[in-house]
Order: sequence, then C-alpha cells, then structure tokens
Amino acid sequence: MKAETPWERAQAAQNPICSTVFIDVISGCMQPILGCLGASGIIKGLLAFSVSMGWMAPSWGTYQVLYAFGDGFFYFLPIFLGYTCAKKLNFDEFIGMAIGVGLVYPNMVAMQGSSPLGTIFAGTAFEMSYTTTFLKLPVFFPASGYPSSVVPVLLASLVTAKWVYPFFRKIFPDTVKLFLVPLCTVCVMLPLTYLVVGPVSSLLCGALQWFFGLIFNLPVVGGAVAGALVGAFWQVLVMFGLHWGLIPLMYSNIGTLGYDIVLSPNNVCSWTEFGILAAVVLKTKSTKTRGIAIPAMISAFFGISEPAIYGITLPKKKPFLCGLWHWRRSDRAAGCQVLSFRRFRPVCMAGIYQSQPSSGRKPAVQHACVYRSCCNCRHCYICDHLVHLQRRTGPQAHRCHTCTERTCFTGRAL
Repeated sequence: MKAETPWERAQAAQNPICSTVFIDVISGCMQPILGCLGASGIIKGLLAFSVSMGWMAPSWGTYQVLYAFGDGFFYFLPIFLGYTCAKKLNFDEFIGMAIGVGLVYPNMVAMQGSSPLGTIFAGTAFEMSYTTTFLKLPVFFPASGYPSSVVPVLLASLVTAKWVYPFFRKIFPDTVKLFLVPLCTVCVMLPLTYLVVGPVSSLLCGALQWFFGLIFNLPVVGGAVAGALVGAFWQVLVMFGLHWGLIPLMYSNIGTLGYDIVLSPNNVCSWTEFGILAAVVLKTKSTKTRGIAIPAMISAFFGISEPAIYGITLPKKKPFLCGLWHWRRSDRAAGCQVLSFRRFRPVCMAGIYQSQPSSGRKPAVQHACVYRSCCNCRHCYICDHLVHLQRRTGPQAHRCHTCTERTCFTGRAL
C-alpha cells in the first residue's frame, strides 16, 4: 500500500488547513501560543502606558528587562509560528522553526535598512527598493519587515506541507532523509518566501498608501470616509502586516503639517476588542474561553489586540466581522471630529489623551470619550448574538434595533 504523505494524513484528519476558510488556518496555528502572547501583550502595554504617563523611561534597566520579553516574543513570533504551523500541518516542526529563524535572522533584518542597490517603479506609489539579491533576483522586504509577522511564515508552511516537504520525503531514500529533506526544504522555501512575499506585500502597501491618501484629500467628507475605512479594515491590515503602508503617510503629515489624522481612528480598534471580550467574560459559561478572554482583554485595554483577535474573535469569525462593523461606525465618528496627534503614540488609554482636536473643536478628551463610547456600546448583543451562546427563538424572540435577526438577545435572562 502506498504510504500516506503528511498532507494526505492532514486531509484524512480533517485538519483546519484543508478548509477553504483562511482564518481557520491562522487561528488554529495561533492557539498554542496565546498564553505567552497575551502575557507579552500585557507587559508591552503596561510599559507603553507607563512611559506615556511619565512613570518610567525607556533607558531604565527595569524597562529594558521587562521589554525584552514583552517585545521579544512578538519580534521572534515567526519562529514560534513555524513550530505551531508545522505541528498543525504534520511536517517536521524544526523545519518550520528553521524557516522562521531565516526570516528574522539579524543580518537579514539589517539588510532592510542598508543602502539600496536599485529601485523599480520609481516615482510612483508602488516604488520599491532592493538592498540585496538572490541568484541575481532582487529581494524586496515588506515595509514592516518579517519580525513580528504572521502571514509570511504561515504561507511558507502551507506550501511546505502540501508540496515541498512531501516531494522531498518521496524522492529521497530513508538512509539520507534525516538531513537531506530539511536541507532541500529550507533551501527551497526560504528564498521563495523572500522572493514572493516581499514584493507582493510592498505592492499592496503602496496601493494602500495611495488609496488612503486619495480618500483623505477628498473635500468635506474625506475624514469621515477614511476614518470609517481605517476602522473597518485596520485589524485586517494588521493581521497581514499591511498597516505599515499607512505609516509613511502618517509621518509625512507630521513632517509637513505638524500633526496627523490618518491613524487617529485606529485607537478605537483595541477598545472595540476590549468591549467584545468584556461581554464574552460576562456571558460565556466556558472556563477555557474565559481563561483566554481575560488576559486578552487586559492586553486590549493597553492597546495590544493580537491575543483578542487570534484567541477569541477570529476563531469565531462572526464576532470578528461584527467588530469590523463597530470599528467602522466609531472610527467614522473619530474621522468627523478630526482628531489628530503630533507624534506616534501608543494605541491605549494614554494614546487617547495624547490626541488633539483641530482648531475650533471641543477639547480632545471629550471627542475621545464620544468615539470610545461608540465602540463599546451594545457589546452584550455582540457576545450573545455571535459567540454561539444559547439564543431565544419563537414568540419570545424580538427584534433589536442594532441587528436584523429575530434571534437577537438584548439583555433578558437566558
């Protein structure tokens, strides 16, 4: 009988990677590291909040020691994901880690900031420079780089599990599989990741920068429309590392105008995640779900929303989509108020109070409270309606003004 490949075994086991829903893949690979991800998010958020409030300075030894874990776990995230993806997809875990190590190797990270060897699409929004080559092919780095990234190592693991690893397992005899399979797999997948993911990400970031720049320059309605779009898609952009396409636009505005309104609405996103998780903690009866939601809620309070996304909202799918709707509504309000900031600030409580209103507006804190309240309202509806809890049906069901389904629970006892 023909031996099964790891990919065939994954299909037989109905592995989530065989699903057509890409978010199942991401959430499934992120689940094993959610504990440490939430812990590092809490530390990182507390440190950012302490620095913003003047309680601590980045030069202090205490800050540096704690920051080594808080930021270090996020920085080397591709290595941990390489392991979890390989384990989920049933190929050698250390090959997955080796691909992650290659993406965050310090010398490769340093190349991103070195002098460019050439540029393509010069003078356009899609301009890209390369600083090194592989077999005379230009190697482009994403704007955010590969440290702290999720999608590059995930895509590399997908291709490895389905095609590359089974191919080399099949052609090499058992006597040399131990070292030739990892050698050939990594030598194929690592350059392929650099040659494909980098330019695609750079092109998408350039397109986003051009698009949002165009929207914000629209007269009268530019702020509201762009605020709604930033709120609706910010966390999606963060998941794919494309949010860095808006960072150059922000710095350009600060340099030329002295302030920026492009990224002011993104403060709402972590507050929306906080509201969703608060409802989950209050409503759910699952001890496991509550154990994930509480640390993720603390992280979201201090501006780190990744544990909330990967641990609760994204695996459920519908809460994530509903969160996009609330981000859109509240960020549209923020865009209308034309909140701005004069330097890059943390996305947390401290960041709200660093926001400044444009001339002729009310105090920034009042506006911040308005759009923060918008994103936190009615999240018990989100929890009951979308976190797959028990719903009322039949004559007791009634329509809520925030949804169109008659099975919406709006506060009555289950």
